[in-house]
Amino acid sequence: MNVYEWITSKGAGTGFKFEAGRVERADKVRIGYVQTINQGTRARAAAYDVTLTFEQTDALVCIEAQCGCEDYDQRYALDPKAAQPCKHIIAVMKRVEMHEIGLNDGFMPVAKIPEGMKRESFEPLDDQDFSFPERVSNAIGKAVRMLAQQTADIIHAGGVPFLVGPTGCGKTSAVSEAALMLSARFYETAGADSWTDSDLVGVMMPSGIPMPGPIGAALTHAQLSGERVLIFLDEFLRFSPRAQESMMRILLPKRAAIAHAMGIEYEGDIRVTSAPFWGESWAPADLCHIVLAANPWGNTPDPALLRRVEPVSVAFNDSVLSLFKGKAQNAIELSWKGTADGSLPLPIEYSELARARDEKDLSFVERYVARLRIIDPAAAQAYQTLLNNTAS
Repeated sequence: MNVYEWITSKGAGTGFKFEAGRVERADKVRIGYVQTINQGTRARAAAYDVTLTFEQTDALVCIEAQCGCEDYDQRYALDPKAAQPCKHIIAVMKRVEMHEIGLNDGFMPVAKIPEGMKRESFEPLDDQDFSFPERVSNAIGKAVRMLAQQTADIIHAGGVPFLVGPTGCGKTSAVSEAALMLSARFYETAGADSWTDSDLVGVMMPSGIPMPGPIGAALTHAQLSGERVLIFLDEFLRFSPRAQESMMRILLPKRAAIAHAMGIEYEGDIRVTSAPFWGESWAPADLCHIVLAANPWGNTPDPALLRRVEPVSVAFNDSVLSLFKGKAQNAIELSWKGTADGSLPLPIEYSELARARDEKDLSFVERYVARLRIIDPAAAQAYQTLLNNTAS
């Protein structure tokens, strides 16, 4: 019996409240090292350190659980009598067996809130405690973290996220954040028509000196170091068909039997690709994660690509829009909706909104229209006309 099963078998009275969604997501959390110490367990769950401390008194066992994630800070100690474990704590509880920590399941587990952890310590500050630029940045940061967590969850489940959304909506920032969550070394490249498979994977020079591309460098690092890597292929649909084709192979892991048939002696799934003047590069699949991203226009995705990825539709977050008022809000909304329906070639990006001085600051509009005018003068004129006709 593991710790989670032990606690839940005791019914009400333990002081733990396990939210169903977190329990489900816990099964997707990757557990790193697990170390049983005196009266406790330390573990690495995803990118966070988790500690479970067990203190036995008579027929009770007080359990103090701690995690470094944001969800733990915000939800664990809602009141002195309730503890809502995050998915990382639940994952470790499911991983640790009772016999490993020397406890009898006849004892009664009771949640112990870490001393000094009070609800008021983690309640968000009132908006009035922040300047307007800080409020905007906080809202943007929250939206990016939510997308990063969604990306990391897909990776944990063994998938390849494909983030599809307009420029400036936080895709790149979210993938960078996901790399931190996964404790992975980050490799990034953006698509262009001129890229070939050799540019991405690598070239072996006539002198014998290897010149790895971002894919070859990432796979080699994971294979030789045993460390995780995250490969971010931004603007994927802008890669040439030849470059995209070379990336198709790496998206689907190959079983160990297939790896052996290829002459690769590794007892596990691998990711592998190749280039004419480089040869093959491979890495253990569980160490090599891939994320794709693209704008929702341009080249049509190959159906074979869509069968290999998990598409994620990324849009601008309304919580950012709601911070603005009057004409400023109208300007942002027109831009975002126009980009979504294809009538405008680019949106007002998060980075522009973070520069606003107050909720009615329109300084970003002039800069936005200037960019629009260079790309599409007619679209710029139409946008300006629509904005002028909206209520202030």
